[in-house]
Amino acid sequence: MQAKSLVNLMLRLENLENIKRFNQFPIINPRTVASHSFYVCWWSMLIALHEKGEKEIDFGKLLMKALLHDTEESMTGDILFPTKNEFHDGKIGKMLKEFAPKMMEEKILADLGDEQKAVIMGFWKMAKDDSIEGQIVKASDMVDCLIYSIKEIKTGNTNMKYIFNRAWKFLRTEKYSQFKFIIKLIEETEVYFKE
Repeated sequence: MQAKSLVNLMLRLENLENIKRFNQFPIINPRTVASHSFYVCWWSMLIALHEKGEKEIDFGKLLMKALLHDTEESMTGDILFPTKNEFHDGKIGKMLKEFAPKMMEEKILADLGDEQKAVIMGFWKMAKDDSIEGQIVKASDMVDCLIYSIKEIKTGNTNMKYIFNRAWKFLRTEKYSQFKFIIKLIEETEVYFKE
């Protein structure tokens, strides 16, 4: 693989630094998809460290999945959860699941060799699967939404209460409240929760 190929890949990934999250709300402190991915990696690691000993966790897989979980957004942009999963019974989300792998392979990762592409695609496809690592990444994705919305609410942005409430309710489900760290986090953030 030539250096030029790596440069082309990284230039495409640089888009993540320009794509703003929660673009349907007025935002005081904008968050990009790149910074979100950074925080998802941190939250994933922190949750896993809390669970270490009780659950067998592969930290390498975990951090690869966390890093790659939103890579396709370098081309699609940040498509809002309700738009992806609720509008017309989730048809947009289903369409994304169909074309995103091809877009990843043929556009975003186009300059990589087959072996490198296969490794990255494997972690990306399983980023939020039902493995312990995938569950932690999915929970961390919501934890980042929760914490970011608290930051916005504290600075006066009450528009983010909607995001906070959704993330808070999501994390309280049985699947994610299995993590001790999540239970503690929910208890600590309950003061911000408003129906």
